[in-house]
Amino acid sequence: MKLGGLGALYVWQTMGFCFATCARRSWDAPGLRGPHSLLRMRTSVWIPRVCLGASLMAMLALGARAQAASAPACAHPGPLDAPGVTGWAGPSSLDGALDDGFVPTFSGDIFAAVGVSAQGLPTPFSYTSVAAPYTDLTGCMGFDAQGHMAAHSCLCMACLSTMAQCDAMPGCRAIWKCAEDSGCTNAQACYLLPGAPCTNVINLWGTGSVSTALSQALQSCGAGASPACPTM
Repeated sequence: MKLGGLGALYVWQTMGFCFATCARRSWDAPGLRGPHSLLRMRTSVWIPRVCLGASLMAMLALGARAQAASAPACAHPGPLDAPGVTGWAGPSSLDGALDDGFVPTFSGDIFAAVGVSAQGLPTPFSYTSVAAPYTDLTGCMGFDAQGHMAAHSCLCMACLSTMAQCDAMPGCRAIWKCAEDSGCTNAQACYLLPGAPCTNVINLWGTGSVSTALSQALQSCGAGASPACPTM
């Protein structure tokens, strides 16, 4: 432990002040019988012990402070990749260079490989596998209008492509039917307003789903038709 000159001076001053103060209070204490009483002797015995403990604490504190001041600063990591500076550029790209070959590659049915039955799991859905319900206006006009023939026929003539996409998605058809049943014409009236009629249906298919987006696009397209398509 290294102590500077100024630190040592403070420690010795502390010890001297402690001895002087404790001794003065011990010998000047009132109520003591005679200059050599047992109580006075006991008090004077504890004086150096207390002062020694206080001085030791002061020395330890100064020593810890000196070590902290002389310790080398912690090294900070260099920049990962910054122009004009040198440093670690980060790990190599994930191009297979770090692959040690310990984990084998796999292709096939992962459930069978780990001994889990995939029976009952739904077939993965892909939008590219959705077949168009019809390919022309005649097919659209003859498609199931779910009880809203006038609105469906208008959308077939004004928005054939969007109507065909919606008719191919059960979710979009359900949301569109709900909107036509209730007469709501946009997302705010159908979903956001208190007591909106299609909240449950839209929640069922998802507020961010393709079905919901298609139903909104279909409503916008029908509202922009001339004349506008019926909403009930």
